[in-house]
Amino acid sequence: NFLNKNEEFVSVRGCIGSFHLDSKNKLIKNISVFKEEESLVFNDPIDRLKKGFSSNHSYLPTYYDVHKTENLKKNYQILHNMNTEEFLMIEVLTNLLDTIDGKIGRLNDIYLLRQLNDNESSNAEYFYKTGDILDRIINNKYIDDFNKMKKILFDEVIKSGYKDKERASKVINTYSKILLYNFIKSIDKSKKIKRNNANLIKKIFNKFKFYLNILLKKKYW
Repeated sequence: NFLNKNEEFVSVRGCIGSFHLDSKNKLIKNISVFKEEESLVFNDPIDRLKKGFSSNHSYLPTYYDVHKTENLKKNYQILHNMNTEEFLMIEVLTNLLDTIDGKIGRLNDIYLLRQLNDNESSNAEYFYKTGDILDRIINNKYIDDFNKMKKILFDEVIKSGYKDKERASKVINTYSKILLYNFIKSIDKSKKIKRNNANLIKKIFNKFKFYLNILLKKKYW
């Protein structure tokens, strides 16, 4: 198979599509399939990680990929040892660890179809139980867990044989902030939030940047 023939790749999948079920007759409607996704093929693990941190790509998530068993087991053991209550780490941390471990393959064949109007097909049900990301930053240990994630990523980059510790530290600190800013900014795009609340969130976010910079600049290495 693909992973056996391409040893530098740690995961692969085809195109993921989506559909809705009609609430009355339960027939499938509104099928869409994303096509022509790119593989993540940089040789440098830091370059792959930088791309993973950004939102302008189709490489991630790798959550639904076929993985090499040893990498998958290693990364979920790391997640377990992290001992986090932040449920999104099951995707965020493991996705980013995959980019460090190797290249990510994308094939232009239909691989998976997801039903979108079913809470169990997404994290929506769990998301709204615990609140949006601002709620979790204020009420939970989100920033502590986020800094734990940064430390884990740095350690794994160095374990991979990467020698430039200064560059690794700088990239992880810089791009993790961009990732978090994008998470927070995405709140006002939610269909479940009214526009007047969205304007309030933007104001909070602009003030919040200052405090996030203080919290996230902490180094663990």
